[in-house]
Amino acid sequence: MRRTFSAVYSHIQQMVLATVLMVAATHTCYAQNLFLEECFVGGVTAAGRTGALGPTDGNFQIHWEQDHTLRKAILFTYRYGRPSDNEVILNGVSIPLTMDSQIGGEHPDHEFIGQFAVHGIDITDHVTISNDSISVFLDGFENSTPINTGWWSVMCLFLYESPNANQPICLRTYTADRTQFASQEYSFETPKFNDEKDFGFSIYSDRITSDESDRTIIGINSEFLGNIGGSDATNPMSGFNDAGVRGHFYYENGQLFGLDDDISNNTVDESDGIAVINEYLVSQDDQEVYLSAITYPPDGRANPHPAFFLTYTPDCAVLPDLSEVNRRYDYCRGDSVELTTTDAYDTFSWSKAEGLSDSTVANPICFAETSGWYTVKMWNADEPGCSQSLPIFVEVHDIPEPERLTVNPSTCPENTGLIQAFNPAGKPTHRYRLDGELQGGSSSTNLPSGQYDYEVTSGAGCKWDTTVWVGLNPLQEASFDPFPRTGFSPLYVIFTNTSTQATSYQWLIDGELISESESLFQNFPDSGSFEISLVAYLFEESCADTATFILRVEPGISVMLPNIITPNGDGRNDKLIAQLQGLSACRWSIYNRWGNEVYAGSQATPFINSGESFERLELWSPQDEIPEGQYTVVVIAEGQSASAKAASDRIERFSFEVTLVR
Repeated sequence: MRRTFSAVYSHIQQMVLATVLMVAATHTCYAQNLFLEECFVGGVTAAGRTGALGPTDGNFQIHWEQDHTLRKAILFTYRYGRPSDNEVILNGVSIPLTMDSQIGGEHPDHEFIGQFAVHGIDITDHVTISNDSISVFLDGFENSTPINTGWWSVMCLFLYESPNANQPICLRTYTADRTQFASQEYSFETPKFNDEKDFGFSIYSDRITSDESDRTIIGINSEFLGNIGGSDATNPMSGFNDAGVRGHFYYENGQLFGLDDDISNNTVDESDGIAVINEYLVSQDDQEVYLSAITYPPDGRANPHPAFFLTYTPDCAVLPDLSEVNRRYDYCRGDSVELTTTDAYDTFSWSKAEGLSDSTVANPICFAETSGWYTVKMWNADEPGCSQSLPIFVEVHDIPEPERLTVNPSTCPENTGLIQAFNPAGKPTHRYRLDGELQGGSSSTNLPSGQYDYEVTSGAGCKWDTTVWVGLNPLQEASFDPFPRTGFSPLYVIFTNTSTQATSYQWLIDGELISESESLFQNFPDSGSFEISLVAYLFEESCADTATFILRVEPGISVMLPNIITPNGDGRNDKLIAQLQGLSACRWSIYNRWGNEVYAGSQATPFINSGESFERLELWSPQDEIPEGQYTVVVIAEGQSASAKAASDRIERFSFEVTLVR
């Protein structure tokens, strides 16, 4: 029989409890995630320990026999504040605690407690079970602000198969998604279940004292299920009495069984956190569960209830086996993956649409940028009360870009170049390749100067690559001094070698090897720009330093005249036209065969400097009275640059013989 309020509490306390349940019944804001809903032939067992008020280091009992086969194992914990990464040691295996494993949202709590969030970790492939005792170590408390920052307690859920567990079972796991510094109202969809079998309830709570004012009241559909508080048998917590209650149980073949000091009856009481709740369920679409501390004093205390578990025997025509559904996916940030479920159902709903191509299909594409849990609910439209919900963890791995990449130049001729990556992101252990060759570690040494392809691969297979140039820092230094540094063609230049610590040399002009002597003496008959390079070696050709100079040779003085003109009025060759180059001014005279001057002229304005092209200048247009015959043309030309030549070298005299024919 159910206990009445009067059997346990005073009249005032009855009024408090009744008020709590009445207020909770009027609320419509529910605070849970349906994390896992799975049906199969087998059994379920759950238990745990607290980490309140100090490290937990001990054991808890589960139901396990030699013929059991582990189907699925999930470790639940919760945090206050935002603690650093930590670990749980379970049966000697380290299970990491990170922010990635958060289920649902993060919610602000009391100022002394900080944020609250529930976390879950799939430990199926990490835990080995050989008997009915699980060892656990957790030191999750952090001496930081808020003062309660840390990872608190452990609750483990094991789904198993066994010849002795030969009837179908359904398990639902609900995790809290609301502040714990207030009452929590839950609502769960009524499943199709066999009412002749136990419908089991188990609470996962923590840090609740045995004081009557601090206990947690549990109600179902406005009916009083009981109150919990104090420490369960797993955590007696000598000297303290606030370890909280975790309902330890196992369920198989339609029956709920208690473990440790938990009792399979129709109530919860103090450290007994399990109950058979068939008689509390009503004929309606949703069932309501209420959790509330009798009082929430303003001193920072709260009653955390991270999760509760429901176990029952289904009454469904078809229960598809989901054991082959992949429940973990890994990919590198920036990529995507298809989440695949089953074709045994026709309706699907994913718990969050963020990062999914479509939250209503069986196999959406996931492109999330952060790791986390997704839960997919699956059912057939003609049997909505026979659903299953699977949690699927997506781990998005970091691209292993190094925090810092050091590149040191090579010192010739020792080849001392270095490329080293520091603290690459992503999952260890990292592998490093240089030009496709696997390296022994993050440091590649004894490199000659050159360009390299550098690649880092994380332990998850994610890749980061870049192109790296290893410079040259030779002991020798190439240098030379040209004289003159510019001039007019033809130009003779002395290149004096001023290199240091070199053993051999090569001189190149426009990339062509000219000499291997120490210094270079070179004539440039033509104008133009020339790249002069001196390569200075130290013992071997792979160790080289290069100095480069661009030499500009300006056009020299050049005068060209035809040797015959025909001033007959036909428009061709009627005038004496000179082609000039490198001139700034000129004057000229024309003499007949007896030495008499018949014409003279000059050009005093600067010529247009058009580089290496020739300028055309009309020197003489003979009149009709000028007779045919041989004539001498004398041109006095002045060069363009006053700084490149001495004054005497800037003026040149040219003499030409020209025949005039009419």
